[in-house]
Amino acid sequence: MSSASEELAEYLASAPVIIAGEDEFLLETDKGGYQYPVDFARCDTPEKILRWSAHLLEKNWFTPRFARDFIIRACQRIGVDPFGV
Repeated sequence: MSSASEELAEYLASAPVIIAGEDEFLLETDKGGYQYPVDFARCDTPEKILRWSAHLLEKNWFTPRFARDFIIRACQRIGVDPFGV
């Protein structure tokens, strides 16, 4: 049985890497691997974020956790509360 701190460390180590560049998000498809670019202009409305998320979910590296983190970051960038009503 692992301790809570070990579980937290493992959870954080497996977190998706999403880098906000100058004009795009860079989604790291594998630790230290390829960075998939998503231009900010292509996800500047909730509808566009939804379309991009649906597109990215077709990728085997874009896990549900990655999708959640991407949606939150993209919504925050455009000033939308991803958990709002």
